[in-house]
Amino acid sequence: MPSAVVPLTKYDIASLVIKDGTGSPVDLDLLTYADHSFSADRMVNLHEEIPIYAGHTYLGSRKGATAPINISFSTYMTSVASADVADTNGNAFDFVARTNGFSANINAGTAGYDYDMVSLTVTMVTNSVTQTLVYSKCTMLGAVSADEPNKIDWTVVCRGGVART
Repeated sequence: MPSAVVPLTKYDIASLVIKDGTGSPVDLDLLTYADHSFSADRMVNLHEEIPIYAGHTYLGSRKGATAPINISFSTYMTSVASADVADTNGNAFDFVARTNGFSANINAGTAGYDYDMVSLTVTMVTNSVTQTLVYSKCTMLGAVSADEPNKIDWTVVCRGGVART
């Protein structure tokens, strides 16, 4: 975050967009019904540690794959199922699972693998400074609760790292 003269607020998130894997991505902007919550366990790419041993003696470590980044946020849904694919009205469950109106979406994961992945772009504006976080190769799991049935709590795991601008 930029250094700011005023405290940052939850309304600094200007947009929260999920995208598919095409060159001109199909996207779904969740801001229109988001409660502006967002948390990520980090905003930099870290690597898994591969320890190197000679017998029982630890020699050192090498970098492994990029470690997954865990994200959570909440949105409010406009419907539980909808044929509407408009950028602000489409159903997030359908987008993530590539079903119904979003069945033509392309997986944002590596070609040849079938697990449904998306990219997540978070844009924040603070003191007129715009910053963007682009998380790639993300899986999303949404949970709906009976105590607030219109709210979806999303758990996201991104294995492709994050780009910050």
